Amino acid sequence: MKIRNKEKSISQIVTENTGMTVEQLTNDKRVWTYDFHELFKLLEKKKPKRILIFGDYDDDGVWGTWILKGVMKEITDAKVLTRLPHRLSEGYGAKPFQLEPFGLTENDTVITIDNGVAALDAIDYAKSCGSSVIIMDHHQPVIDSEGNVILPKADLIFDAHFDGKSNFKDWCAGGMAAMLALQAPVSEQFKKQAIVAGAIATVGDSVTLIDGNRWLLKEGLRLINSDKESRSMGLYSLMVAMNCEEYVDEQTIGFSIVPCINAVGRLLDDGAEQALALADMETSFNEAYAIAERLVAINEERKSLTDFWAGKCFEFVESKGYDKDKVILISNDSIHEGIVGIIAGKLMERYNRPSFAFTKHSTDELLQKGSGRSAQGVNLKELLDRHQDLLYGYGGHSGAAGLTVSKDNYCELRTALNEDLKDIPYDEETIVADIVVEAKDIDEISKEIDKFSPYGVGNPAPVLYIPYFKLYPIKGNNLYLAIGKSGVKFQGISIQAVSFRGLKEYEELGFPTEIGLVGTLGKNYFNGELTTQFLVQNILPAKIPERETLRKTPLQLMLERRRQKGVS
Repeated sequence: MKIRNKEKSISQIVTENTGMTVEQLTNDKRVWTYDFHELFKLLEKKKPKRILIFGDYDDDGVWGTWILKGVMKEITDAKVLTRLPHRLSEGYGAKPFQLEPFGLTENDTVITIDNGVAALDAIDYAKSCGSSVIIMDHHQPVIDSEGNVILPKADLIFDAHFDGKSNFKDWCAGGMAAMLALQAPVSEQFKKQAIVAGAIATVGDSVTLIDGNRWLLKEGLRLINSDKESRSMGLYSLMVAMNCEEYVDEQTIGFSIVPCINAVGRLLDDGAEQALALADMETSFNEAYAIAERLVAINEERKSLTDFWAGKCFEFVESKGYDKDKVILISNDSIHEGIVGIIAGKLMERYNRPSFAFTKHSTDELLQKGSGRSAQGVNLKELLDRHQDLLYGYGGHSGAAGLTVSKDNYCELRTALNEDLKDIPYDEETIVADIVVEAKDIDEISKEIDKFSPYGVGNPAPVLYIPYFKLYPIKGNNLYLAIGKSGVKFQGISIQAVSFRGLKEYEELGFPTEIGLVGTLGKNYFNGELTTQFLVQNILPAKIPERETLRKTPLQLMLERRRQKGVS
């Protein structure tokens, strides 16, 4: 058990995590811009008869495509078509064979969203047909073996990482599309819906929640909870299917809405098209709700697959001693290709290491297809750039990457990646909290934490350690409630604590009446009431604080002063 910030307040913890000041975190007056005038100018000059939007199969790509389609339908007279890649049979990004069936001509404009900056061949093909091409992407471009950046020969490229057109560089595709909608001459209702969709994409693509992304998510959450016009028919039906139509926060988006949009694209080859069909639904709630229910059912199947294979991978990694590696790589041909990214994420969370998971390639038995997730500040794209000679193909950004490697090169890649990071001094602690608190102070602490929300990547929610949490009857004489097969709920003196995977952990402690908890604070909306709850990450043996010898932290002193003054 490690406490990172024993002597610091919540505001100090958050400002260090984000690099933003308290004023920046709590004052949203700054205006975020993205200069798209060249895009509008090109469309006005070209006046295309058709616009083909080529998106991506994940949550960000689906919402980015949906926003872009809505904008194009309102500002042009063109017939707007969409195409999302099939994850299992086609893989990521636009390719010439996917564009060929459209019979592109000089009367067409192709717009890629959430891909395109590395799609050199596809862009060349579209240009050879006479079509104009606009790229809207947030991924890194191709870098050759000599370190030279190779950009596609598109008419326009929008990528905030290097285009100089935005005062913020870390937009996801949905965020870029939302910024486009705010500039475009579209209806005010659609602008609201674009902000909400962009906010969902921002959470779904795990971009940093600072500056522009932070503003977009805060505004999206404000709208979705206060203005029913900001919810498209498809999104509203999904919220109803998931019982979250009354209240949504960043956790609802990250753990409910995004997984449903992603799951269908992970398990079904053309599943992303079903997610886009839901987003597109405008008139019939019953039709939209039927699609939403299907997405929810597919996500439940995805959860079961994830739980099973995460357990298998943990056992394998620990039996081989790979949990001590600097970079964790696992490979199993039976893992469903659509969940390798999730498995990589589970490995990263458990071992606090950059992690890669691989499975068999869908069309070539000599290849393995994988996905990586970063930890410890490692930039995965830059890491993979060093080993292009070992890779059949790859792409991504600092936090996540997709790659294909031949089976012959797999072991060499493992060795090379671990050699690259051999000198990084990893933090070996698996249970880490930011600050120690007392259960009785949770209500006051919650008010302090709420000031700096929303939380996520780049602004992680402060992790709290409660050394002593006394259990009270939660239902009848029960001191705990089982949630599903693996979850558990506890009642404390002033707050409920929920662990969605902790029943076994609690059982192994012998079902004690006093426990220690590590976790974060969240919100629970039930019967019209919004309450704070403790989201448990770890259940530990109780430890009674030695109050007479414990030096009070700035947070504890602040709370004491408030109580003495009667300040709520």
